Amino acid sequence: MTGYDFPVAWSTRSVAVRGATITAQAAGEPTADPAVVLLGGSRRASHWWPDAFCAELVDAGVRVVRFDPRDTGESATALSGRHASPDADRTADALAVTDAFGAAHVVVLGVSSGGVVAQRLAAQHPDRIVGLVLMSTTVSGDVDGSALTSLPSVVVHGSADSTCPLAHGEALAEAIDAPLIVLTDVGHEPPPPRTWPSLVPAILGVVRDARDGEGL
Repeated sequence: MTGYDFPVAWSTRSVAVRGATITAQAAGEPTADPAVVLLGGSRRASHWWPDAFCAELVDAGVRVVRFDPRDTGESATALSGRHASPDADRTADALAVTDAFGAAHVVVLGVSSGGVVAQRLAAQHPDRIVGLVLMSTTVSGDVDGSALTSLPSVVVHGSADSTCPLAHGEALAEAIDAPLIVLTDVGHEPPPPRTWPSLVPAILGVVRDARDGEGL
């Protein structure tokens, strides 16, 4: 477990982007490069990522960024009643949040639809996205996986995921030439604490490889 015995010290900002105000948080050393940005499903608020999990990364010297998607948690758009973010908005929101915290380079941890957005981010912004951790997700239909094969990446998938079955993770790992970590008896859910001893080192490995590859 982490050496933290107190809550993570989050810095909170409101970020204006494409007609929305996004509430975002960052923790860890501001100069740590790359930062790890957490992208959950389209309506998963930032607290979907437990503080204890984030502390594992912060304690290892990683800066962690998380945010509430549009119309979720404390984030909102100017259009009342809008609950789903178009992919272009989600991509723009993630970039605006990283800009707000001064993160020049990013490893994206994308879960479910957040993993699809992560692939698009990496394809569209190779100068910013230097690594991927893709969990419980599938191949993006509009991204050529071969374009991501040189990026430090890992695919993580639960063996009991009935929403996005394991075959999707296997196909994704093959498409981007990334290692696959299978979490036994884990479904389409936040990674339970029992998986952190294998998941956290995998994330840190991508961060380390990104640093080495980019000379950070």
